[in-house]
Amino acid sequence: MLSYGNSLFSIYCKDYYFKVGLQKLLDDIYHSHVVNVRLINRHESRYNDYFQADIVVLSSRSIFEKLPERSPSLDRGGAVIVFCTFSMSEVVRGIRGYENALFIAPDTGLDQILNIFKMVMFGSPLIRNNLFVRTENLALINKERKVSDLLRKGLSHNEISTITGITPKTVSSHLRSAMQKYKVSTLLEYRIKLIHMQQF
Repeated sequence: MLSYGNSLFSIYCKDYYFKVGLQKLLDDIYHSHVVNVRLINRHESRYNDYFQADIVVLSSRSIFEKLPERSPSLDRGGAVIVFCTFSMSEVVRGIRGYENALFIAPDTGLDQILNIFKMVMFGSPLIRNNLFVRTENLALINKERKVSDLLRKGLSHNEISTITGITPKTVSSHLRSAMQKYKVSTLLEYRIKLIHMQQF
């Protein structure tokens, strides 16, 4: 865990060089904005609670693999900064441990990333809360939940239709409705999200 003033960061990244680059970026931001010891003490005395954030870097294959599990203490009060594509962010959004998240797309400029980390390190609790979006997944109705559970297990529309006794068209309708609630656009993304979710 890396400590900068009253901010604590953990980095989950399989790419060693990207991880080292992030650490250097955090070091540079911190050292360029903290001029003397009195500034550090004033900052820490003003907001004496530590802010904890995980930084998770997801490759394009990551959604097919196990997502990094976040510690229970972070689930209760911390946040997560996720570097990933837009479609991956929709899959990850709201999954346990990723409810309080800030997603950074690959095409985000370095200046924007610097500003984000400056606000996380030196911002007030209100500024930090405005950065991170808290997402709770919407509850599914019983029929949506049933067909979603069967989809998560790998069954096709026809197999779901046979088991549930409803037509394949109705199965598609229930799945489409559930996917709209979870803001995913393809069945593959939806199935992956379901696999990562503990309950829905």
